[in-house]
Amino acid sequence: MERIRDRRPRGIHRGALRTWGILFLLAGIIGKSILQFRLLGPMGGEALYQAMEDSAAMAYATAALALMALETCAVPIFAFLLVEGVCHTGDWKRYLLRVTAVALVSEIPFNLAMSGAVVDLTGRNPAFGTLVCLVMLCFFRAYPGKTPGRRFARAATAAAAFLWCAMLSVEYGCAMVIVTGVLWAFRDRANWYVMAGAAGCVVCALISPFFLAAPMGMLAVHYYNGEPGEQSPWIAYAAYPVALTAVWLAGELLL
Repeated sequence: MERIRDRRPRGIHRGALRTWGILFLLAGIIGKSILQFRLLGPMGGEALYQAMEDSAAMAYATAALALMALETCAVPIFAFLLVEGVCHTGDWKRYLLRVTAVALVSEIPFNLAMSGAVVDLTGRNPAFGTLVCLVMLCFFRAYPGKTPGRRFARAATAAAAFLWCAMLSVEYGCAMVIVTGVLWAFRDRANWYVMAGAAGCVVCALISPFFLAAPMGMLAVHYYNGEPGEQSPWIAYAAYPVALTAVWLAGELLL
């Protein structure tokens, strides 16, 4: 029998792209929660200097830094998925409610995984950055066009989103605003889209040097084939809080 060719489009569909983003986030969670918080602990001054003389501590610290760099690759992926969602959603309220629910539900698991406390006012989980960016894109769509007034409205909205993320100490929030804004601006320019996103990630290195690794996330975006895939939306929204909870439980039970 003649072999039937697989006619599915090549590349990465939306569900697989989201999975890559979650895996990058999971790498960062493990690096910060398990290696940095639990194995190394908060150190400074003389304690940090002494730890650097221990080969095991050096290995943990190096692995933690590598995993935290990998985590930044999730920012351009989720920024891209957010732009795609805004361009194609048919129900703004439901989309906004889902992202809000993920941000709120993830906060306690995030605090437990990162600091061991139920309430930690020093920072917010990255899902709040996605929420802020979603509101920003809503304003962008409300003020289209290239007139000076419209451009000023969009610039003021982006600046406000950046400041909100900074004031709330949203992890990766400011970087998310930058990359999302760049991808939105270049969404109709296929030839420049990936390069512009990668450049936005490099600009974010001014906020954190870990973002020098973030352009690798745009490489995954480059292979996006435009197909939604077969992943359940409920699994997609639940993946982040479940990953946080799993890493926290693993740390509690194993360490």
